[in-house]
Amino acid sequence: MIRGHSVNCADAVRTTPAECTCACAGDFHGGPHTERIRALVWDPGRRANYSRTQVSKAKKKARDALAMNAAAQEACADFAVTHMIDVLIAETHATEQQVARETLKTVLEPFVEEIVNADLDEAEARNIETAVNNLHIICALCVETLKLIDQVKSLANAAADVIAQSVADGLGDHTFLTTAVKAVLKDALTRSFEAVIALAADPVKVKMLRVIGFATCPNVKAHPEVEKYCVAPLANEYVTASLQEWIDQNFPSDSALLKRAPRRNKKKT
Repeated sequence: MIRGHSVNCADAVRTTPAECTCACAGDFHGGPHTERIRALVWDPGRRANYSRTQVSKAKKKARDALAMNAAAQEACADFAVTHMIDVLIAETHATEQQVARETLKTVLEPFVEEIVNADLDEAEARNIETAVNNLHIICALCVETLKLIDQVKSLANAAADVIAQSVADGLGDHTFLTTAVKAVLKDALTRSFEAVIALAADPVKVKMLRVIGFATCPNVKAHPEVEKYCVAPLANEYVTASLQEWIDQNFPSDSALLKRAPRRNKKKT
């Protein structure tokens, strides 16, 4: 029987994604803390129910940790991500959820394969496993990529007028290219250039990169850039207002978010 995505699979840096034996089929293999998003590997028909169960379990662990003040930040971070994934599953179609899975695989697969194939002795292999699973590595990579995308967009927007003008000026001398026509063409080219740049950074995949950055972060409160580049842009979408407030206030134990959810009314048959 194939088991669901486990902590052991998420922590793996000694085996390749191709050697994965769990339900994630290698997609989440070696992805630190990706057990938080294990609901995404379940069949779409059972995914929502399974996700709600994971939220309940993570919420209880966060409440208990806060009450005992024991590893509370870690438990709260686990719950925050589990809650975010539950909203993503509830609010999106299975195809968009598949994009999240494929984006994570794109990030993780070469990373894990490179580590597995490195010539490391037993001690160094343990050291790299500890580093990958405890430090801000994959989430930091996501943040730096998101920064670069923002910079490229900013530079592209600044260059749009210049490039459009250059194309318009290169059209040659024709009687039908009046000043008014050239002006309209230049504006039209500017709009098209901006659209082409947008294609280079697929909005859905960028959004999923934010999801991955949040999901793989050991502790979002210790990594402010994840809050800025990953959590905040997902606000009022996958990150609800109540979840964002809870994170912003450093996981208060009296948050309404931690209260037991009311029982759902059974559907009449």
